[in-house]
Amino acid sequence: MKILSIEDDRRDKDRSRLTMDDGSIYPCHKELIVRMHLKTGMEFDEASLRDMVSADEKLRAKDDAFTFLERGYKTLEEVRRKLSAKGYDEDTIGSVSGLLEEYRMVDDERYARLYSNEKIRKAGVLKIRHDLQAKGVDKETIEVAIGSMSPDAERESCRSQAAKKLELLKKRESDQWKLRSKLYGFLVNKGFSRDTVSAVLRELLTDDEIDLD
Repeated sequence: MKILSIEDDRRDKDRSRLTMDDGSIYPCHKELIVRMHLKTGMEFDEASLRDMVSADEKLRAKDDAFTFLERGYKTLEEVRRKLSAKGYDEDTIGSVSGLLEEYRMVDDERYARLYSNEKIRKAGVLKIRHDLQAKGVDKETIEVAIGSMSPDAERESCRSQAAKKLELLKKRESDQWKLRSKLYGFLVNKGFSRDTVSAVLRELLTDDEIDLD
């Protein structure tokens, strides 16, 4: 089998179309054309053709991964899921994943640390832990990231969220116990631990002269 022609893909500036002498057409990344020194008249056996198709698949997957990462920092598992959803096989996904890790384009330890320090401003440790697990970060990495935060970070965040919500609730709720119950549920739903919520509410509501006893 020979390459009859190599033409640019009008829909993708990074790709070309290889037309073989048997009429078959193979999309091909331009980087691969340079790497393999592809040109018209070059002959291919079945093994060489399979290698070319496999190499092209990995380059396409790499481009898709880069595009996905341009939208924001992601975990390795999020990238793997994205590539899987696009139909790439496990071998291709594994190859691209290794490349991304090698060049530190994905770094779950850094991601978990940045995510924890950002989200603790509005949510508790329980939610942060749950969200990172959902993103595919392993438990050990999550605990290290959470442990790197200030010991008072969750308490301070909980108190800040509670104070803001309390001001809103006080405008429409006069019953002290209903107010406390609604505030408690609000904070627990944000992922703050029950112990932290109870301690903050006792402090905050006492400050507002609401008797909890």
